[in-house]
Amino acid sequence: MILIVTPYGPQTGSGNWRTASRHEALLTQSGLPARVHVGPPAPADLSGIRAGLLLHARRSHLAAERFRELSIPYAVVLTGTDLYGDLQGLTQPDWADQAQQSIRGAAAVVGLQSDACECLQRCIPDAPICRVIAQTSAFEARPLAERPPSRGGRRGSIEALLVGHVRPEKDPLTAYRAIATLVRDQQASIHLRHLGGVLDAALDDQLRSLVELHDLPIQRDGQVSHDTVESAMQSADLLIAPSRLEGGALVLAEAVAVGLPVVASRIPGHIGILGEDHPGWFPQGDAQALAARIGAWIASPRDRAALQAAGETVRYRLTDGAAEAASLVRLLRDILGHGPQPGPQPPVKNAPRHD
Repeated sequence: MILIVTPYGPQTGSGNWRTASRHEALLTQSGLPARVHVGPPAPADLSGIRAGLLLHARRSHLAAERFRELSIPYAVVLTGTDLYGDLQGLTQPDWADQAQQSIRGAAAVVGLQSDACECLQRCIPDAPICRVIAQTSAFEARPLAERPPSRGGRRGSIEALLVGHVRPEKDPLTAYRAIATLVRDQQASIHLRHLGGVLDAALDDQLRSLVELHDLPIQRDGQVSHDTVESAMQSADLLIAPSRLEGGALVLAEAVAVGLPVVASRIPGHIGILGEDHPGWFPQGDAQALAARIGAWIASPRDRAALQAAGETVRYRLTDGAAEAASLVRLLRDILGHGPQPGPQPPVKNAPRHD
């Protein structure tokens, strides 16, 4: 049995939980039984456990200690604020120490996008071997022909989508300010739908004040189900991803799977998923640049075609659940001492997430 440890449970709707439940499903489908445990496991929870996947280096440091005490091998999965916050010295000093202890005691480290392992090497040159195992979408990939045409053009009514909890790392304020700019300049009839719970009350107050002050066309639906996110993506015209940092934003893979164009902040965690040449980048935190990027997409058929083509370029890689599952299985088998497995792995269907 493989134990997947996550700091947050299903009620939070967090990315850590979604990654953990996705890995559980993929491993179990592949014939390697796994289960998810929320928070540090007690010794009894580790009975019969052969290896572990510990999500977030710092938040799982107590779990890592217990695995080491019982000589159970584990891999650390870098999920965002551990890599681009704690290990960079941007949080409390003891948090960096806790993250490093978890990593140094690991049999392996997993990055969720291509920049992660390079960043880890810069932070901890003697870190254990790091493997990139990109997250793939749990949404069924739709043929592009099945997607309704974009409502671009200056007279079109644009439905933009923002998916992420209200917390500084997700930076919804930049998206809201960009919408305010577009509305003020009357560049288009645009509506923003925001899906995500409130984790920072002060930031939420800022967002509400901005909406009320400018009478912004923003619909705030709060935390919603996985099915609602998928339905919203299928009906939207554009995804806005303004995050300050990301370990491996699954929302980007999900948007690509349903053919939804993406405009995103140019941060390492996004570049590692969509690629350096993605035409939808804007400087993180720059609301004016984001408004200009959206405005160009609205006004220019060429820009819309380029953004759609960019999604198609990475579509297969971000929807290949079988490859993600095979990489996880190889990782766990290597940790367990079986060594690399030769030959192709059996195909695995795209597993659903358990939100």
